[in-house]
Amino acid sequence: MKKIMSMQQLVMLLVVASLLAGYGCTQSEYSYQYLRPPGWEYAIAEDINDNGLVVGYGFDGTTYRGFIYMDHEYTELLLPGCVRTYAVAINNNGVVVGHGVDGEGFEKGYLYKDGEYTELLPPGWRYAWAKDINNNGVVVGHGGGCDNRECRDFIYKDGEYAEIMPPGWIDSIAEAINDDGMVAGWGSNNGGFIYNDGEYTELLPPGDLYVGGVVDINNDGAVLGYGGNNEKSSHFIYKDGEYTELPKQGWESGLASAFNDDGAVVGYLAAGHDGFVYKDGAVTELKPPGFGDSYCRAINNEGMVAGYVETVIDPHFSAITIRPPHGFIATPVTN
Repeated sequence: MKKIMSMQQLVMLLVVASLLAGYGCTQSEYSYQYLRPPGWEYAIAEDINDNGLVVGYGFDGTTYRGFIYMDHEYTELLLPGCVRTYAVAINNNGVVVGHGVDGEGFEKGYLYKDGEYTELLPPGWRYAWAKDINNNGVVVGHGGGCDNRECRDFIYKDGEYAEIMPPGWIDSIAEAINDDGMVAGWGSNNGGFIYNDGEYTELLPPGDLYVGGVVDINNDGAVLGYGGNNEKSSHFIYKDGEYTELPKQGWESGLASAFNDDGAVVGYLAAGHDGFVYKDGAVTELKPPGFGDSYCRAINNEGMVAGYVETVIDPHFSAITIRPPHGFIATPVTN
């Protein structure tokens, strides 16, 4: 499940991408559907569940709102009391999480279910983001603003909050939670972490490699992350104490966004701004027709990909026109 990046994480990803350039990949058969709620100026798709429901956010001409898309129908989201709302994750029961911004600029998480909003703000905190929700309705997020501590994490379930942060850390950013309740995240100490039933596992790859960030955790208990050193960048999968560095051939400048339970990774190629799917050593380029830039943000267990496109190529004049983003769904074509 994919989520909005923090500025620190985005900067780190760009540094990683700048270390390497050049790629080669193949194209495969996908059907594409573009997403933008009626009357909106732009939309970005952030997540897709196994039933094909998509969530995201965009600009309606007046403010930023979240949206849910299913079968050509849109549901617009605006957290009560907020002037802006972002939807970033959805589980297989159709429950959505994200965050809103009130008139004073403070952010608060929310859960949206069956037309009703639940505001998520741990007691005493000034701000919070909800980042992910599993199929059991457990939410993970981060925030802070009290006790002079910033950027720590929370777990929410049925009205109850639990704060989490690896011992000795000064900050942490939880990114994802799987159906077993395992949480994965990272912090400014160049390390990642897994939280599971009161126990923490720090992710520190062997040698001189550091963890720049953690992207996702799937229901197999595997964690997708990225990092490197002064000479190279890499993505890795961690499971049961073992680190597996993902081959970079075909996506040397690739930046991963998410992966599914089968280990299929999605992201985009910084060198060409093309979306991709990486599975079993093969890179498949996702390039929606008529658009020059594509960014894959999430992949479900059916292989459907959600993301957004923003540059339009005019085939009549060989011109490139910058245009506000549209969300998209890419569905594998089966013969």
